[in-house]
Amino acid sequence: MGQSPVHNVMIDATPPVNPDPSGINTFAHAVHVWNRHRIMNAEWNFCHDNASGVAGYSYEFSTSADTVPDLIIDTTPGPFERRIASPLLEDSANWYFHVRSVDRAGNGGIGAAHIGPYNIDATPPSAPVLTPNVPAATMIWSNSMQITVDYDTVPDNLSGNAEVRYSFTEHSTSDPRSGNMASGGRISSGDLRDSIRWWCHAIVVDQAGNRSEIAHLGNFKKDSTPPTVPDIRFRHERDSANYTVFWNGSNDNLSGVQCVDVLYRIDNSFDYTMWKNCPLEYNALFQPEEGHRYRFYIEARDEAGNASGRRGSFEFR
Repeated sequence: MGQSPVHNVMIDATPPVNPDPSGINTFAHAVHVWNRHRIMNAEWNFCHDNASGVAGYSYEFSTSADTVPDLIIDTTPGPFERRIASPLLEDSANWYFHVRSVDRAGNGGIGAAHIGPYNIDATPPSAPVLTPNVPAATMIWSNSMQITVDYDTVPDNLSGNAEVRYSFTEHSTSDPRSGNMASGGRISSGDLRDSIRWWCHAIVVDQAGNRSEIAHLGNFKKDSTPPTVPDIRFRHERDSANYTVFWNGSNDNLSGVQCVDVLYRIDNSFDYTMWKNCPLEYNALFQPEEGHRYRFYIEARDEAGNASGRRGSFEFR
């Protein structure tokens, strides 16, 4: 009778060791920290198996803390193969990474290495709502060289709003991401220069670093420069106690002259009497009362409320 050949059969029924969770590197993503990037990279240390040897690793990203990957090998043990990227992860505060060793005999590690939770929020918050602190402030000239704007934010239902950034510029579409940080529902500029085109810009940034669309409010018109002082002169009418008063207009290169007023004082009084308020003409006849002294003044105002200062005339009786 013949003899059958002898075969050596290697038996490995011992599960391999899973990677150490403390050696798992997830790079830009940190546990319990909000992140706006949907793809997470992970890398872990090589594992040894004293029998058949590690053939590869099975891994999974899930929103459960104790998921155990199957025995299907997803990547081999090589140093580059042990660095992987997740699929696009949905917004959630409960992402976990799980990795499991699989040896050449098909044994899987007991359970798996788990790390998490990772917080993913890739949805931008809503833009802030800006309103001028003074109603109609974007429609009128002002000689106050500061701007105050109120803002409201919409709650962010995932990572939450972290901050509001703002800036004031002379451009209607500026980006305030590197601007100042607002608080308390109100933002204020510093002292601004004269300009017809000041704008306020603001964004909301959430805890994950997502930025909202930019809110713009403007334009604010600022003018702190008074108009020029008008001239005034007089002509005594022949054979009469009356005087013809002449004045000219004023110049204002920004908001424009709103009005020129002609006033006078009687005798030693410190009170001014309005004689011509925003007149359309540039001269008028004045009939003084006998026995009194008169001193005339002229003043211009611009659309922002700046006054030129009063220019006085000679006295006459």
